[in-house]
Amino acid sequence: MNKPIITYEWLLKHDACPDAVHEIGEEKWEAWLLSQTVEMTKAVLAVGANVHAFDGAALSRASVVGYVELARVLLAAGADPGACDGEAMKAAKVYRHTKIIEMLKTAYDKRNNNHN
Repeated sequence: MNKPIITYEWLLKHDACPDAVHEIGEEKWEAWLLSQTVEMTKAVLAVGANVHAFDGAALSRASVVGYVELARVLLAAGADPGACDGEAMKAAKVYRHTKIIEMLKTAYDKRNNNHN
């Protein structure tokens, strides 16, 4: 497992609540930061955040709420559409987010073609 780039010290430096950081854990914070806004996601990716943090939770969250642009940014950064046993696709299907379903299928196919 990769060590999260968003460390306890980084979070504290950026005014995160110390108790919350300790209680939640650094990797969960990294996943949370990646799933907020497109601007925040781009900012934390720019400083080296792990797009796969907490088993791809950011992409799954974008799929649950139908946040197309966030899903696009995460996939472009290398998020695995099949992470966590395909949780992002399952969520997109349950909530009928057709654009995200299409994006995930395309990313999944592209990823599989590159591995063959």
